[in-house]
Amino acid sequence: MLEHMNSDHGPESMHDFGPRIKNVPLRRRNNVRAPLHARDHDGTKMEITLVSNILAHNGPVNALAVAPDHAFFVSCSDDHTVKVWDTARLERNVTRKPRHVYTQHHASVTSLCMLENSHCFASAASDGSLHVVRVHVTYSNTNVAKYGKITIVREHRVDHAGEYITVLSHFNTENSSNLIYGTTHGNVVILDLRTMRIVQQFSNPVHFGAITSMCVDRGRTWIVTGTLSGTLTLWDIRFGISLKSWKVGFSHTMGTSSINRRIHQCVTHPTNRQWILVSYEAMQDPQGDGNAILVEVWDLEKTSVVETFISRDVSLPSRGQAAAMITSPNHSDLPASSISQSPADAIAALLASRNSSATSSTATGPAASRLLNQQPQPQDLDIDVVPKRDVRSLVAGLDFGAQTGAAVIKDGFVFTGSGVGLSSASEKRNKDLGFVIMGSEDRKLRIWYPGQGQIERSMIVSGSDGETPLPSYSTIRSTIDSPPSHTEIWSHLGTREKERQRNATRSNFIGHYQQELLRSHRDCITAIACIDSPFRGGIVSADRSGVIKVYRVLEGES
Repeated sequence: MLEHMNSDHGPESMHDFGPRIKNVPLRRRNNVRAPLHARDHDGTKMEITLVSNILAHNGPVNALAVAPDHAFFVSCSDDHTVKVWDTARLERNVTRKPRHVYTQHHASVTSLCMLENSHCFASAASDGSLHVVRVHVTYSNTNVAKYGKITIVREHRVDHAGEYITVLSHFNTENSSNLIYGTTHGNVVILDLRTMRIVQQFSNPVHFGAITSMCVDRGRTWIVTGTLSGTLTLWDIRFGISLKSWKVGFSHTMGTSSINRRIHQCVTHPTNRQWILVSYEAMQDPQGDGNAILVEVWDLEKTSVVETFISRDVSLPSRGQAAAMITSPNHSDLPASSISQSPADAIAALLASRNSSATSSTATGPAASRLLNQQPQPQDLDIDVVPKRDVRSLVAGLDFGAQTGAAVIKDGFVFTGSGVGLSSASEKRNKDLGFVIMGSEDRKLRIWYPGQGQIERSMIVSGSDGETPLPSYSTIRSTIDSPPSHTEIWSHLGTREKERQRNATRSNFIGHYQQELLRSHRDCITAIACIDSPFRGGIVSADRSGVIKVYRVLEGES
């Protein structure tokens, strides 16, 4: 019996997954990179370069994942394919052709993640299938990668008909290789890839809806899942129990039923172990004050909002007109909404949210949202109509593009210097660090620095229209005791002033518009990842039209 257990759980059972790969970006010889200046220098500015523009897929890109050594990244799409992209080709600008195209899925590939310390990825499709695939990579003495074939090492299928996997994550322990997945039926399953046995399984109430997002803490002790109905649930992995459930968003109501909001993403906070960042479906602002909540930061212990990321539109005052006062919304008196366990109440809330969405727009579906995003802006208004700013993709880390720590794969994304194993003292020393990268439906790619004294460094990587001035960033509190709101402030010009400036600098405007047209996404940004090889400060973003763009963000002296 002991020999049988050793064969199941020993190192030999992981032979199919290949050699162990270190979580350190691969550094190649004679690799010329621009210097990364010190972070505390004054008078520095960011230099953003579009490295590559790839027409990668024939359908929406649903997920990106990066190898532990950043040798390659992987993308999956509704076109039933998973593609492997060699990061070394970024130096030679020949990334338009992938290294491998995996075509063994027979339905839309909905989720993707890399296995820790290996060159294997796990991909799941809408037909209920799950494949674990190994990418064979060998290195020469000069760290030049040579790619062999790709092979399937594990296969799995969910139990119930019509159920499929929506989110994936993976972590290793001493005796197991745990793949965690969430499904459309609200189930969370931990599968040991060494033995292909289900270790644990959790189930949400049916009326919570499908699981749309998931994150795992660095200590591998808890899981947070977000659902289609806007419900967050905290699970304890050690005891296999649900600790609490609550809803996100403000207390918008319609009759006696609360409005459901789909949770798009949830990720662990880069510096605080008890916090998570959550993005969810935004509702039409009834006050019309130009505020849009991009991301909320939740304290898991107190079940309350401790920080918010907000985008705000402000109209520049004309002569004799007073400027608008910018304040942050007060979240201190808004506790988390309690979860009703009654299926009837949940169905009523779902119908109320659908009716609200129908009245706000006569068109529905992906095609209609593309038309709404691409429609021309009216010229007879002083403030242009702002497209929906829901954050669909989210990445957080400790120090973007630096060498303060090893890169770690989590939730299918690379967290650069995310500080696994930090003590409480180290977290306090790093409280001025941290970055958050957001990709939204308004086709903007944002990078935020929420650390103390660092918010002014936040910026728009891509998506500015060339006419509107770039936003300013500040941290605002409505009261001394209220949680901070990291605010992005857009100053909009009036129609006459905008036309006057356009005529005065028409040639410069045309040139800048053409550059932004190439650099920006033309559809909703659906996936983001960070790469630190072959250069530091790399951002990979993908959108709903199947396009992948690679940016390089570095600090340069002004």
